Amino acid sequence: MFRVSAIKPDLWFLAVALKDSKDKLIHFIRSEMPRRNFISSAESSLLDINPSFLLSYLSAFNFVELRLDNVLEPGSQLPSDIFRCINVRTLSLKNNFIKRISPEIGKMIHLERLFLTHNQLDVKAIPFTLPFCSMLREVYLDNNLLDALPCILLRVANLRRVHRHGNHNYFKDTFMFYHTDINDRILQLSGLQPIKTLTKSQSLQSLSGAAVLSSRQNFFNNPAIPPSLKSYLSLLADNKELCDACSMVLPLLAPKYRVFTFKNPYLGNTCVPFQHTACSSECAERIEVPARKEQISSARQQDWEYQQYIRESTLYLEDLVGSPVSQGVLSDSLRSRSSRRSSVGSRSEFRSPTPGSRSRPGSSGRTPGSRASVASGHSASKSGSLASLRQNNSNCGII
Repeated sequence: MFRVSAIKPDLWFLAVALKDSKDKLIHFIRSEMPRRNFISSAESSLLDINPSFLLSYLSAFNFVELRLDNVLEPGSQLPSDIFRCINVRTLSLKNNFIKRISPEIGKMIHLERLFLTHNQLDVKAIPFTLPFCSMLREVYLDNNLLDALPCILLRVANLRRVHRHGNHNYFKDTFMFYHTDINDRILQLSGLQPIKTLTKSQSLQSLSGAAVLSSRQNFFNNPAIPPSLKSYLSLLADNKELCDACSMVLPLLAPKYRVFTFKNPYLGNTCVPFQHTACSSECAERIEVPARKEQISSARQQDWEYQQYIRESTLYLEDLVGSPVSQGVLSDSLRSRSSRRSSVGSRSEFRSPTPGSRSRPGSSGRTPGSRASVASGHSASKSGSLASLRQNNSNCGII
């Protein structure tokens, strides 16, 4: 078995990917080795034009699905070359001890399904570049270390399904913050260094890069930005957060505020908690106050719809029981029962024949006319009940 500590990460993933694909391995060796022998080591180190083996392999085939489950050991990291497969629609990284997702996941513009279950992800582990995956529809975050869902999921426009079960203290924090006021939903984090100290000696390049990150625009998909600058922006975005109110770039060591809000409903679920990041108390209130008003309005709307449903259902049942049509249906049913009893009585009388008379066993004493009358009675009662149901349904409607 390969060990990550023994070989480079790109070769490790290449070995995993080609373990069961001998044909692709042969094709890759035949196409890659002559090209690498053509480029001298001096030129490759000077110009940095010799990509890794993993990137060369991923570029040789048009992958639309990558399933890399159970391939990482504790303490190892994902190689960033995986996120350069822009045509991938399904990415599965289950059971890999992952603690953070690289911002370069924003390059996967065609990604639709993302599986991150059974890892060690917290709220800060999901990068703010995830909304760059504009086609993302399903995210699976089960069995991680999430206290709440990261607020960045609210910016993914086409997201339709989020799995979040089995997370650390998820339900505990949900019920705790749901029943608290605004002062308890905003938590101040001191950090290790003040923001002014962290930003005092920044260069013009870093300041301009922070301005690009604050715009929340997809710089990976912008043809006007050179590839070298994209790599710098991706490196700058790592271990950074954005204020959810003003989009200010915040280092992980900077003091900040954590804000808890709730969506009810959210993607078919009720009382879903979200955790936001704010740079100041003013920005924290700008996040929490509108969210609380929306939560209260949504709860009142749901209560009104429920009471309206109960009221309409009660009126419908009262009309169905007390209407003359329903009483006619009830009398028809009683009349049909009495006709059945009379037919049973006539049948018992016919089955006691006089001595000397012959009769077929099991024959009925009813005439075809009586049978027709009973059938007509049943049809009349059925038509009466259907007419009453149509009438009541036409008068009842749920608003």
